[in-house]
Amino acid sequence: MDDELEGFVLKEGRAVYRPAGLVTFGGAVALVRAAIARALMNRASELLVDTTALDGFPSPNTFERFLAA
Repeated sequence: MDDELEGFVLKEGRAVYRPAGLVTFGGAVALVRAAIARALMNRASELLVDTTALDGFPSPNTFERFLAA
């Protein structure tokens, strides 16, 4: 995992990740997975992921959302 996860903040045991930029859907999934791993590594009790600043792919359909989860 990359040491720097831009947009990731850990404060008082809570993690927030707000990635931004142009990515593919697969890239967005990879970013979220990296944030989950970082939160677990830091023993965060909660993680909020806000992907509204990501662009470059259409809204995923139900099946794509299922596969991402």
